Amino acid sequence: MSFRFKTSGRAILLVWETAPTLADVGELQRIVGSARKAAKERVIFIGVVPPHVNTYPGSETRSAMSQGMPLLAEHCEAFHMVIQGTDLQRSLLRGLMRALVIISRGGRLHLYATVEAAVAAASEFASSDVRNAYAAADLAGLLVRTGDAASS
Repeated sequence: MSFRFKTSGRAILLVWETAPTLADVGELQRIVGSARKAAKERVIFIGVVPPHVNTYPGSETRSAMSQGMPLLAEHCEAFHMVIQGTDLQRSLLRGLMRALVIISRGGRLHLYATVEAAVAAASEFASSDVRNAYAAADLAGLLVRTGDAASS
């Protein structure tokens, strides 16, 4: 797997370690589906792309991710995406993601520069679950401190 994750109740906090692969797409769908089944309601997904993950998934993987979004959307109440880093590439990626937020119009995709900003916002939906997943991820060493400014 190209990612590590922690769950707590309705919350999933996932940190990419490398660019996603085709195999990751199915595994991610399985994890999210299992979390929803266990929680008996839609989950809150926090995805983190740390600064060291600086390559993009291949076209086949991107296509599978696009095709899998409806299934993930079925299982998730909200998506909180964190793209860490301050370089031009990260700024452009956040700009593209903002465009997706506008296009999606569903208000379910949110974009941040820091994990802390995402956790604060996601806590509106399931406070203790989100904070517990954050604490577990932090304790496991999954999180990268970047010193970025707050949400963008």
